[in-house]
Amino acid sequence: MSTKQSANFRNISLVDFIALIFLVVFSMAILPSFLRQPINPSPRSEARQYIASINKGQQAYYYENGEFSNNIPDLGLGIELETRNYSYKIKEINSKNAIATATNKHNLPYYYQRRYLPFFGKRLPFYRRIHLPKIHLKSYSGIVYLKDGTTQTMICETDEPSLTAPDNFQSFDQCPLGSSAL
Repeated sequence: MSTKQSANFRNISLVDFIALIFLVVFSMAILPSFLRQPINPSPRSEARQYIASINKGQQAYYYENGEFSNNIPDLGLGIELETRNYSYKIKEINSKNAIATATNKHNLPYYYQRRYLPFFGKRLPFYRRIHLPKIHLKSYSGIVYLKDGTTQTMICETDEPSLTAPDNFQSFDQCPLGSSAL
């Protein structure tokens, strides 16, 4: 039986063996870079989740304190006020409602990156202009309001990509003009 197995092993050609070695080396070099890449959610889903979290935090804060908070860190959510794509803030607050906004920060199609001397890491007094891919992000707003003694929430998204969040609510249960409810 062992002679039969060794006979099958000897039937592998040199080209097959080289191709197998190349495939193994190639996969060992490429696979770790794919495994190390972070999984980034889409920027739009990030903004929706943050606004929904702020709305829930406002509801909890209202039940504990009898008023809405005007400060996101007071809600105890642990979210950042500035991310790569959005700026978050509580825009308006009164005894009946609180409005939180997620404003798109991509107003420039480029940014500047410092130049470094290769292999030494020394900074040079030059900058390189890096063009950003076209990111068409919409802005979002969330409102928490009182209705019949209970808090209700709603999230609105601008209909078109925008650098301003829809925050001029005329009615608690309708999104401002130029935006729609999620």
